Amino acid sequence: MHFLFFSGVWYNWFGSCFPGCLHHFCPTIQLLRNSFFLYGTGNPNKEEVIMAIVNVSDQSFNAEIEGQVPVLVDFWAPWCGPCKMIAPILEELSSEVGDSVKIAKLNVDDNPETASRFGVMSIPTLILFKDGQPVDKIVGLNSKDTLKNLISKHQ
Repeated sequence: MHFLFFSGVWYNWFGSCFPGCLHHFCPTIQLLRNSFFLYGTGNPNKEEVIMAIVNVSDQSFNAEIEGQVPVLVDFWAPWCGPCKMIAPILEELSSEVGDSVKIAKLNVDDNPETASRFGVMSIPTLILFKDGQPVDKIVGLNSKDTLKNLISKHQ
């Protein structure tokens, strides 16, 4: 069975978050499922490469940003309105860019050391890392196209 992770909940292709759940009657879940197919092949039987968004911490940060694949890190907090608004944009972006870019999220309240190290003063702040080094930074709520342009400048 195929599953879609959205806003902290795993959903199956029928829109249910767990067996017996009645979310499949919810129009929002149906819209999520249908919009996912717009970006995929539309064929739930075909394997697709969809890179998941990774949650990182002060301890795992360095290991996650190392490597050949560029990493876009979202510095966020649960109480931040714009951070909540950019989350679905990052999920869409993740499904579109596949494994060409890794997207990571770092909660600044739980991981102040890394946020301080990179001078994060406002959230959301998104920093693009390449070969473990920061190469670009963008602050505030931005469109998916702006984020795609940021990524394409450094590929």
